[in-house]
Amino acid sequence: MPKIVTKCLLLCILAIGAAGCTINDSSSQSTPASRNNEPGQGQAEVIAGSMLINSGQASSTYVFSVESGATVFDVMKKLTELDRITMQHEESSAGVFLKSLNGTENNSEEGRYWMFYVNGEMSNVGADKYSVEEGDLVEWKFINIFDIEF
Repeated sequence: MPKIVTKCLLLCILAIGAAGCTINDSSSQSTPASRNNEPGQGQAEVIAGSMLINSGQASSTYVFSVESGATVFDVMKKLTELDRITMQHEESSAGVFLKSLNGTENNSEEGRYWMFYVNGEMSNVGADKYSVEEGDLVEWKFINIFDIEF
């Protein structure tokens, strides 16, 4: 998808999210966000972004608002708590490893795994290590690792 179309789509998604939601998808009602989120007034700064989950068979987009410093994994946990997504993961000293997302499990025989990208770039750290920033587009893709170009 051309970058200008991606940017326009992201801006539209963020505009909808900025209208007042914490985390939602297209099938849910928006929830008012705190209007008093200026730093220095006892509350953490709130940032907004969007998350796209693409299994190759289906895709879903979620708009999120989280406190500054939250990681991609923090967003995933919040979406899970709100019953927007399902996921299975393992935690180790190396970080979090996603095993399945929305019912689609990693397949080591075919070399297909869940990988995430932020603003079109594949992450080189785990989801629990990547802090999201204002306007980020996080994309989870179910890909064949043998097709990755480094």
